[in-house]
Amino acid sequence: MQPRCLRLASSGLSYNPSTLDMNLSLHSAASMLTSIGCGVSLCTMTTISVDRFLALYYHMRYPNLMTERRALRSSSAVWFMCVLISCLRLLKNVSTVLAVAGIALCICISTFSYIRIYQIVQSSASVTDVRSTTDCAKFKC
Repeated sequence: MQPRCLRLASSGLSYNPSTLDMNLSLHSAASMLTSIGCGVSLCTMTTISVDRFLALYYHMRYPNLMTERRALRSSSAVWFMCVLISCLRLLKNVSTVLAVAGIALCICISTFSYIRIYQIVQSSASVTDVRSTTDCAKFKC
């Protein structure tokens, strides 16, 4: 007996091959849609963190660097990559390795971006403190 039949038999349900195949197809489709949604969400959050870092790092040049076209391309790339990895669920081992690698990569990129954002904000805050102290000394605050 197939493992699917054993699982059904142990649950007390009757075995009907057409119903079972349809349920497995629905489960596969739901699983793929869920992984697409989770992947897009994680990658979008990573893209936002990189975008905020670039906005702070390149300051005045940022509007010229990040155009609407580049934003659409990055969004399309995120969706395409997530759909592709999700479709690879048919090859179980490959999709698991890619999913774990993708999650780790997103976490590393986001962490790097937020650390750099923190450093930029800290350095600009210290410059602002020095300026306000100097201005106070000039005008005897």
